[in-house]
Amino acid sequence: MNIEEKLSIIMPAYNCDKYLEKCVNSVLDQDYINFELIIINDGSTDTTADICENLKQKDSRIKVIHSENKGPSAARNIGLKYAKGKFLTFIDSDDELNRSAYSRMIKEIKKQNVDILVGQWNIIDENRKSKKSNITPVGKFDNQEVIKSIINDDLKFGGGFPWNKMIDWEKVKKNAGRTIYFNEELFIYEDKCWILEILKYCKKVFVSNIYNYNYYIRKNSLSHSYENNQKRIQMIEKSYYYMKKFLKEPQYIIEIEKGLEMNQLNLIWYRFKGKLIHNDKCWERYILQKKYSVKEYSQVMKIKFYILKIYFKIKKRSV
Repeated sequence: MNIEEKLSIIMPAYNCDKYLEKCVNSVLDQDYINFELIIINDGSTDTTADICENLKQKDSRIKVIHSENKGPSAARNIGLKYAKGKFLTFIDSDDELNRSAYSRMIKEIKKQNVDILVGQWNIIDENRKSKKSNITPVGKFDNQEVIKSIINDDLKFGGGFPWNKMIDWEKVKKNAGRTIYFNEELFIYEDKCWILEILKYCKKVFVSNIYNYNYYIRKNSLSHSYENNQKRIQMIEKSYYYMKKFLKEPQYIIEIEKGLEMNQLNLIWYRFKGKLIHNDKCWERYILQKKYSVKEYSQVMKIKFYILKIYFKIKKRSV
């Protein structure tokens, strides 16, 4: 008899009463049955807490923990403290799974004899239009190659998302000698930093071509104001500096510096395109005073950089 090994599924939930039940039902409908679904209600102010309690009564595999609102990293860390499974994965409370998602992923991670399996996903907008992630390359890879790519690429090898991955959690904890937690001081790329630190303690990664996860793009209340974008560039810096604490090897430091520069440049570019730069000296400093490694950029990034440089020079002269 083939006995299923336990899977821990961690779900942070914050003000998601419109989507939560449908998301949880997509987990309960899985044909892989030996799992624990750990829902962390992160201080919700709508009816999320009540829905969580009702769902807990529906199935004994659901565990609900209520906490103060501290953000997704703190919520995930609570889940990690309670997780008892050999395997570990995550799901966002407004997304859904295909029915055989977990059975297929666990079967594949065992077949390939790897520490992490990366799955593909469908991206669904508010008009129900869907497109596929088409993540490349597909196959088995050493962890070092994957780490170097994910540092400065949000999609290659499945990027730094926790919800599209199946992790052999027992093996990772054994290799690390500890439980690896999310950095609760980070609010941008906190998930990428966690994935990169996990990958340090893995030998092999398999990128699958199977589509298991349905990622929904929802309207959000995140402000695109001047203040928030100014803070964003500082938070990006903080995340990349944190990477240097656990990725100290020279080949990683080079990629971290490059990733930081490209993220700074892209943020300024999007503000420039949206005519949101205004009279901010912060953006001028990043373009005119920072020594970007332009020769390392792709052709598109080089063009963006030089357009911005010309723009700021002209603007400076006209003041």
